[in-house]
Amino acid sequence: MKAHMTETGKIREIRGNFAVIEADKGAACFGCMNVECKKGGFITAENALALPLKKGQKVEVSVKGAGLFRQTITAILPPILGFTGGYIFTRIAFPASSQNTAAMVGIALLFAASFGFYKIKRRPSAAGGYTVTRIIK
Repeated sequence: MKAHMTETGKIREIRGNFAVIEADKGAACFGCMNVECKKGGFITAENALALPLKKGQKVEVSVKGAGLFRQTITAILPPILGFTGGYIFTRIAFPASSQNTAAMVGIALLFAASFGFYKIKRRPSAAGGYTVTRIIK
């Protein structure tokens, strides 16, 4: 069984091969803290299965395991690299500095990398990794 995350919602608009969906509020929304739909309350999902979608239909959307893995890596990797890079840079560039100083620079770059990547990822993508998987009747 492949890992994936599913949500349900109503179609509000259809844009070519993509559907704009208002997600149902539930446990899944609390779990991801509405990261995708906070921008306007909607999720954009691709209709990769060419389902006969209509405005107002209730559908199920999902993100497959590869998409979840990619989202996890892009959320975790920038802070780790920011801290590690800041710490190592300080220890190499300023060898007389203490470990506390290197750690403080690492923490500053951790936050800078996290904030920078957050600003980049706030730009809406074409589909956000979601796919419409079925129509709920």
